[in-house]
Amino acid sequence: MSQALRGEGVRGDELFDEGARQGEAMFQLRPRKPVNPRVNCSYVRRRDARKPVVLVIDDGEEARDLYCAYLEFHGFGAETAEDGPSGLASALALRPDAIVLDFSMPRMDGAEVLARLKADARTSGIPVVMVTAVPELVEPGARRACAAFLEKPCEPDRLMKTLDDLVGANPPAQTPAEKNRRPGF
Repeated sequence: MSQALRGEGVRGDELFDEGARQGEAMFQLRPRKPVNPRVNCSYVRRRDARKPVVLVIDDGEEARDLYCAYLEFHGFGAETAEDGPSGLASALALRPDAIVLDFSMPRMDGAEVLARLKADARTSGIPVVMVTAVPELVEPGARRACAAFLEKPCEPDRLMKTLDDLVGANPPAQTPAEKNRRPGF
């Protein structure tokens, strides 16, 4: 076995030709690009990926991870954002089929995020499921603007039932390219 394949004396930017000359696989190690932790940047989806995508906007890492695991297990695509501003940017970039939105977040609370989503023609039709541990702080207008309103702790099965009722795990009516197409083009 070559020294490169055993990992001895390996540099991350080096191309290993010795193994290829001996009939072994040739490979190149490339350094990983840093990822912005505020926005999940896996925006590129396969053209034939027809499962509904749900954007989870929550400042709690455990809640994001739990919801995403359940979403993916139940046939949804899941993307995340850790606060209001990154959630708005992700919603515009992704055009998800639904959004799960936490009410209590730093920088911009869920009510402000919801108001901005509904005010923008590009995101106003996306159903929003708001989840909160403090339902008494949510204004009636914000509750009415949501497609669903759930209290924390929210059982993942209840969230899945709500999302399935809103968008289902069936293929969306439009492909991502069709949803993102600008009128007149």
